[in-house]
Amino acid sequence: MDISFRCNKCGQNIVIDAASAGQLVDCPKCRTPLEVPYKSKSLDKRVISPAKMRERYIALRWISASLKVAAVLCIVVGIAGGVACVVGGELSRYGTSADNTEHAVVSLMALVGCLLVGGLCALLLWAAGDLIMVFIDIEENTRALRELMETPLSTT
Repeated sequence: MDISFRCNKCGQNIVIDAASAGQLVDCPKCRTPLEVPYKSKSLDKRVISPAKMRERYIALRWISASLKVAAVLCIVVGIAGGVACVVGGELSRYGTSADNTEHAVVSLMALVGCLLVGGLCALLLWAAGDLIMVFIDIEENTRALRELMETPLSTT
């Protein structure tokens, strides 16, 4: 009699002789070592394999990655804006007899302001990207839990 089960990593259906129950075998598709169960597990077509799950939410994964790229760009723009404020403040000082301390303080305040705004925007964008990934992980874990709950317990 044969035992049928799925690979935990790629979802590949595996059918193997019952004499191999309890032994380790490699998945023929992804080469992940798997322990052969003592009886067949349900090969319900409604259960989505991890490989299919990655394809399922591709748009959300792209949005998450795009938000993280935008976060990095916010940091870069914040730094560039701060440097531009400092350079602009120094350039406006030439040819005037204004107090040097006042220009330095204004330039420093502009630098700190640009860095804070850029950093805050980056933090919010990165957090939004991670939040999307958390929701995807929750959904995947909920499906895996449902599959475990529907699998009957063995009485060996």
